[in-house]
Amino acid sequence: TRADHWRTIVNEITSQIDSFSKAPSLFEFAQKYGYTERYIGRMFNEIKGVSFSEYLQNSRISKAKAMLKNTTEPIAKIAEEIGFYDPCHFSRVFRKAVGVSPLSFRKTK
Repeated sequence: TRADHWRTIVNEITSQIDSFSKAPSLFEFAQKYGYTERYIGRMFNEIKGVSFSEYLQNSRISKAKAMLKNTTEPIAKIAEEIGFYDPCHFSRVFRKAVGVSPLSFRKTK
């Protein structure tokens, strides 16, 4: 069925997002599966209940939290490793998602 097909694609995408430090973009997934970005986004929202970008951001934040807890890498390096090229933007996104800055998070964990 269409739902099963969508579920298979979305599960493959989430697996790739969760296992790579820098996940492919929605555009790259759309090219890989032969659909438009909008269609992949619709599949994603239907199956996961969140947008592709929300899922990607949540995955990045989870990876950042683990790295902040378990490494002494500089925050700028962690930001780059998870796909943020601007450490300031990463810090803003992290603070909005977690409630504290990456540095404060690291100090309390």
